[in-house]
Amino acid sequence: MDDKGYIYLFSSSHGQSRPSRIARSEKPYDISSFKVIWKGNFSYPQPFFVPGHGFLFLHASYLQGMKMFGRSNCFMASNADGTEWTDRTLLAFFNDGHYQRAWQLGPKIGVAFDQHPKGKGLNWRTDIFYMETSDFGKTWQNAAGETLKLPLAARDNPALALPYAGTGRNVYIKGVKFDSQGRPVVLSTVSKGYRAGPIDGPREWKLAKWAGSAWREIDTGIRSDNNYDFAELYLDTDTDWRLIGASEKGPQPYNPGGEIAAWVSHDAGETWKLEKQLTSGSVRNQNYPRQPLNVQPGFYAFWADGHGRQPSVSRLYFCDKELNVYLMPLTFDGDFADPIPYVANKAEGR
Repeated sequence: MDDKGYIYLFSSSHGQSRPSRIARSEKPYDISSFKVIWKGNFSYPQPFFVPGHGFLFLHASYLQGMKMFGRSNCFMASNADGTEWTDRTLLAFFNDGHYQRAWQLGPKIGVAFDQHPKGKGLNWRTDIFYMETSDFGKTWQNAAGETLKLPLAARDNPALALPYAGTGRNVYIKGVKFDSQGRPVVLSTVSKGYRAGPIDGPREWKLAKWAGSAWREIDTGIRSDNNYDFAELYLDTDTDWRLIGASEKGPQPYNPGGEIAAWVSHDAGETWKLEKQLTSGSVRNQNYPRQPLNVQPGFYAFWADGHGRQPSVSRLYFCDKELNVYLMPLTFDGDFADPIPYVANKAEGR
């Protein structure tokens, strides 16, 4: 949503098999009709609105000099009204490409990404890189404030935060957040490889924390059973942090997701303890909790479930800051419906 209330839909494609689109609501705060304002190709969209400027739209592209298994980190920018868009700008592409995760703090937008070593294919991803902009994409810096020359075209560059390639570890980046001083913290899962099951475990939940002069690795002590067990990091204060994620074993072990739990730290991520298990007794794995940008206490995290090994119904969930969980109804009789208080161990939508 922009600062005038217009709502935007970023409809992604995976690869180049079909077009991607950006649509804008015809009226502010109104979902009754939309108009397509851009059509082309992008994957993994992450748009951020900067008041007075427009959207800075982070995404992956398979179109610019891409070879098999490659993807590049790119962005486009809009005008303040979101109706005109720049050409794509390449941020990084080296070896066999990247996956990126981004976040916003005021005018600052930070991006954490990995790299696929040359010739090893999609299943090998490693290293953590970080870059940020505070001037709507005109210039980009690393965490130390050093201006980067774009595009980043080799692994050895000033954006490299934590080098995992030499340790033989895969890295799956979950997200990046900022403390009150604007210092980035990156959450990731580190494992011995891509294979499902116990063979490449354990899946270690780790933080890469910018300490002002260098990056530090912090092991949270949290372990899960799949590389794609997702979590969100909440920096409520500079000392009180929270993780909400699929850390607990679910009904389809070693598949993505499990049961959702909240973990808490009172020393800026140094030590963690289980605060509350939010779901239990599920018939389908629960995964991909997301933190809304500019999060509010009543809608603190939202996620979905789905069977890990067969087609299934998928239900939508959310929780408030007090960690009360609600289930969205499958049908609406009108324009509005009340969410359903979640009851643990109840087989919803079997």
